[in-house]
Amino acid sequence: MLMDALFDGKIMELRALCGGCLTCATCHVYVDDPENPAARAPFGELESVVIGGLREPRPNSRLACQLVLSAALDGLAVTLAAEG
Repeated sequence: MLMDALFDGKIMELRALCGGCLTCATCHVYVDDPENPAARAPFGELESVVIGGLREPRPNSRLACQLVLSAALDGLAVTLAAEG
């Protein structure tokens, strides 16, 4: 998961308080390239609900705990969303 890779990379600004359980949205990121498959991949039902409850979701909003890293996502760039 992207969330784990960010933690492994010591990106401490990503809080991810629920540890990937889809309950807090504190791992909310914006995929910088909206054409990237990660931004276009369909949300799971729970991810859709969590993102839908955010104050300012964007079309490129994703939860880092739900992005499974693969070779297809090589070069993926994201911006951490401000907590709010």
